[in-house]
Amino acid sequence: MAGQMRLSKSKEPRTVQDINGPNRERKLSAKAFEHIIGSIVDGTFAPSSKISPKRIAAKLGMSLAPVRDAMEQLEKDGWIVRFPQRGTYVRQISVQDVDEIYELREILETGAAAIAIARAKPEDLQTLKETVESLTEAAHSGDLQTYEKLDTQFHLQLVKLTGNESLINSFECVLFKTRSFFIAMKATSYGQQSTPDLEDIPVSHKRIHEAIVGGQVELAEKLIRRHIAISCEWNKAQIRIQQLSSV
Repeated sequence: MAGQMRLSKSKEPRTVQDINGPNRERKLSAKAFEHIIGSIVDGTFAPSSKISPKRIAAKLGMSLAPVRDAMEQLEKDGWIVRFPQRGTYVRQISVQDVDEIYELREILETGAAAIAIARAKPEDLQTLKETVESLTEAAHSGDLQTYEKLDTQFHLQLVKLTGNESLINSFECVLFKTRSFFIAMKATSYGQQSTPDLEDIPVSHKRIHEAIVGGQVELAEKLIRRHIAISCEWNKAQIRIQQLSSV
């Protein structure tokens, strides 16, 4: 019996590497995910272009497994599409895609405005005001890169005024996708033809901030809807330009 007990425990002990194996795979998968989605957003992987898992794995110095895991998630999120015997391609953004994601953004952000008005502290509103001022300055100087960053910051700050973590997390996902649409459009040849008017858009940010400070829920919601509609229509216009250019 004693001998049997010793034999049953004679397996090699698990190493730190064994224990951390699943965690390491998750990190590699996350790295592959970030690389692929970053390449889609900056135009390296253009809409409808084919993506090679082997090339990505070689570039990142990893096996195919984490790359395939990342691509599976990207397919679920609607960024890529896989065809049997043909391969994996960057999903072409459609007018319907833009309509749906901006519709969701409108629901979340207008709902957040009402909660923010009820909960926002004076110092939070001051921070929002400072973002508007910096955004306006970037627009007037023609600094598009800084403007885009501050634009995203403004809307996220607005939603964060609610203090609702579930709402904030949901909005961050939607905001990322809408900003990705905008950047991806600019990164392609058809997206270079026009950009939203930087002289007009900062005015809407200022008015939204003033409505929130003034506790005007209906006005804030109206201004947010109008602001989102402008961005939505710009993205759809770029898609139509691309569709015409490919005919």
